[in-house]
Amino acid sequence: MNFAEILKTLRQKNNLTQIELAQHTNLARSTIAGYEKKYRQPPYETLIMLADFFHVSIDYLLTGRESVYTASDQTWATIDGVHHIT
Repeated sequence: MNFAEILKTLRQKNNLTQIELAQHTNLARSTIAGYEKKYRQPPYETLIMLADFFHVSIDYLLTGRESVYTASDQTWATIDGVHHIT
């Protein structure tokens, strides 16, 4: 998955329209649409804000995966899945 697909999936899984997401994030609806249609790429500040809003990492927004380090066995694991805001 790419950023456009991940953003759209997160938005839909959290039952938000583009307009609602735009209102919550102080972005224009056309900006959200541009991200979802791959016409636009967000600046770093927007990636951080969207990651915070959806309670995911920037890694997740960009790749759909999060890596977690387990200190007990010194290994990395990848966690896949859609996050829901609460």
